Amino acid sequence: MLAAGAALVAAASLAPVPGRATPPGLGARLGLASTAFAAGWVHLLLAPEHWGESAILGVGFLGAGLLQLALAIAIVARPTLPAHFALVVLNVALVVIWLYAVFVGLPLGEVHDHTAGGWVVGAGEPITPAAAVAKAAEIAGALWAGAMACRAAPADAAVRRSPDRLGAAAR
Repeated sequence: MLAAGAALVAAASLAPVPGRATPPGLGARLGLASTAFAAGWVHLLLAPEHWGESAILGVGFLGAGLLQLALAIAIVARPTLPAHFALVVLNVALVVIWLYAVFVGLPLGEVHDHTAGGWVVGAGEPITPAAAVAKAAEIAGALWAGAMACRAAPADAAVRRSPDRLGAAAR
């Protein structure tokens, strides 16, 4: 359902509007934003469950979800290199923390019932479908944001080096 909603938003945003050109790069920004949106939504959905285990986990899930949603909005509305780099750093950090939680376990909250569902690969959290969706979105988002930032960085640097910065930026 989440993927269908993201596809509808992307299709509506890319639909031609008479007399108005589609901004360049909008499709790529919407695609990247959809990865952050999907991961952020999963974190917000799982925040109450994790809050029940530990307030620190609940705040972490809530904060991660809100940051990912804010970055999704920023990347569509006003894309900047810092927003792309922030998404890369946040997603990589969340994946690393999750890998530690799966293989070793976090010293927070109750121990999960490993028979309740998910795939157990280590001493920590089982891998649930929701976690797999979030992590796939975060990995894809980190790679995508990094690629977009690397493509934009040389152009941004050229504008900064230009003797006529305002003129070059306006062109």
